[in-house]
Order: sequence, then structure tokens, then C-alpha cells
Amino acid sequence: MSDAIQKKTYILIALLLVFMTLCPSVSCLGEEKIVKKRVTKNLYYIPADERYINDYKAFGTGRFSRYVKKLNTIFDGMEPHVPVYCYLAESSRTHQITPEFNENSNAYEYLLKKLHVDGIDHLKFSTYAQFCEYFYQTDHHWNYKASYQGYMDIVRMLLGDEEPLLTPDDTVVTDAVFQGSFAKQQKNPVSEEVFTFYRFDHLPAFSIYVNGKRRASFGNMKAYLNGKYSTDLYTDHYSQVYGGFPAQIVYETNREEKKNLLVICNSYAAPLRPLLASHYNKTVFITPSFYRDEFDRNFSVSAAVEEYDADQILLLGDVQLFIDLRDVVK
Repeated sequence: MSDAIQKKTYILIALLLVFMTLCPSVSCLGEEKIVKKRVTKNLYYIPADERYINDYKAFGTGRFSRYVKKLNTIFDGMEPHVPVYCYLAESSRTHQITPEFNENSNAYEYLLKKLHVDGIDHLKFSTYAQFCEYFYQTDHHWNYKASYQGYMDIVRMLLGDEEPLLTPDDTVVTDAVFQGSFAKQQKNPVSEEVFTFYRFDHLPAFSIYVNGKRRASFGNMKAYLNGKYSTDLYTDHYSQVYGGFPAQIVYETNREEKKNLLVICNSYAAPLRPLLASHYNKTVFITPSFYRDEFDRNFSVSAAVEEYDADQILLLGDVQLFIDLRDVVK
């Protein structure tokens, strides 16, 4: 080998070593191993798994930082102080999907540092395989496994490790294939996963009020348990079984020895509503993105705390929740 060739070889090896030091093989090779095809500005398609994911960059901290500051102003100004908690439903909106990645997303790290709350937690996963276990193939929502994990995390955060948790009585597997919002948007029904959910038989009796009106029940889970559901293409089974996303829903158990909880949330809260409500006397779920249209006024945190005598406040949702807080006031 000539001196010139040997010198070039040494240089290439040195450059490769520098590259490997600056860019660990897991994260860098991950982009090559998981091939993504961009289909819209904020959406990718993974052909190998026929799976859609969000572009996490579109939901970076810059888009919701001003609303975090707004929340801080609201919470800091509450008299008397009501404990505030936050649970971030991590997803591909906050994680760059590679074979492995940091368990704490940049958005969660930002909230840890900047959001003025008494407690904060998030859905934890750090591999693409775990992500696939927690999220629908063609929809941005978390599935029954992830939402139940969120429920357990939240109860531990709000009520402590000694609070008894509900456990599923059965895993219900329907005959309906769930073609989620991404598949519907792209007119590409690639999903083969059947819609599945947990059944809970030991919930307390609830008085339920949806947008101020008394309801005998909420959601269509009983119909699904009886096999009465649509199998039409693009049926939104997530919304159907859990009852959709009203601006305001109140659960009352008439157990005055327990606390009252105010939840400011988005659609990620849907599977958790009866589960969380089972631990409280009164639980109020507010979806800010629909509140003004329904009640023709901005949602006031302090007014809701006073009206419902809230002992705790919970922020529950993915990063989109913070963008939807523009009409929330003190």
C-alpha cells in the first residue's frame, strides 16, 4: 500500500470514528432502519409497518411556550392555591420515532422546567416497539394499553401509591378493524388491527352531566359489549366507544368524603374519564377547544374551581392541549 493511499485510509478511519462519537449508531442508524415517507406537512407513513406517525417537529416547544406562560400566570394568581398537576400523553408528536430514543421528550423536559405545577408525569416509552404497543396504527390517539398506563400514573401522582387502582375485568376484542383518522385523511385503509378495549365491571354509580344536561349514561361501551357497532370503513371507534369529546362533562359519585377534581383536557382523556371519576366525589372534564363554541364564553379556571369546589386541577393531554388553551382565562 502506497503512503498516499495509507494516509487516505487513516483519514477515513479517523473521520468514521469522529462520526460515530458525535452520532451514536442507535439514533443515527435509526433513521435508516425505519424508513418514513412524508405524505403531508405534519405526517409520515412507514411502509414496512403500514403505520402513520406525526412529524414531531411540527409540535415543538415553540408552538406552545406562550400558552405555558399564560397557564403559569393563571395558576400563580389563584387564591387560595389549588394544587395543579400535569400529565403529558407522549406520542409521535413529541418523539422523533427511531428504534430507540430518550424517554423524556424535549416537550416534557420543557414542561418540567417551565410549567408551574405541583406534580408532573408523562407516558413513558423509549423504543419504536413500545410505541407500536401503545398507539393505533392509523390514528394519533393512544390505545387501551397506553391509556390504562396513563390512568395508573395519574392516580399515583394525584392520590399516592396507597390509593387502590381499578383493574380491567376483561380485554374486549371486537370484529371491527380500526381505520383511524390518518387512514381516513389519506384515503388509505391499510390498518389490520381490530379495535380493542378494556372492560371494567366495578365502577361506582355515576350521575353524569354533559354540557349541563343530565344523561343516564355516556359513551357506547355497552353497545360494543353487546356486539352492536358499525364495521363501516373509517368508523371512529375511539370516539364511539368512549363517548366523544364534549366541552364539559361532570361525573358525580355522591361521596363527599372524597375530593373534587377539575380536569382540563383534550381527546386523550376520553378512555380515562370514568376511571379517574371513580376515585373522586365530583370530577369535571373541560375540553377547551370546544368550550367557547358550546357556552359562548371563555373557560375560566377560577370560576370552575369555585363552582365545583375543586381540590385538585389536572392538565391531561398531548402537546396539542397547550395550543388549544388560547381561550382559557383566569
